[in-house]
Amino acid sequence: MFGGGCREADRYGFCEAILRDCELRDKANTPAGALTLLDRKRLELARALASDPEPLLLDAIAGGLTDAESRALVALVRRIRDRGVTIVDRTCAARHSGGCRPDAGAELW
Repeated sequence: MFGGGCREADRYGFCEAILRDCELRDKANTPAGALTLLDRKRLELARALASDPEPLLLDAIAGGLTDAESRALVALVRRIRDRGVTIVDRTCAARHSGGCRPDAGAELW
């Protein structure tokens, strides 16, 4: 159910909290195309969180980001995990492993 099972009257607050948690509150009225790549990744997370998923499935969420941006996104994902959301991340860490390995698979956070 959209809005994490919230009643219509509570959805605004629910969505505002997700934007805040994903560090997008000050960009709530910015068109997605005008966001930086890191902020578009945060927006992907926010949209996924709006459905109150369990688990949250991620597929190479940090693709295309710089090392610093990747660290910032990983920190955000860990904060989401620490709130009790199970996260399954399917990421190819070619930068760190020397290439994609068939056994790289998914990581359960």
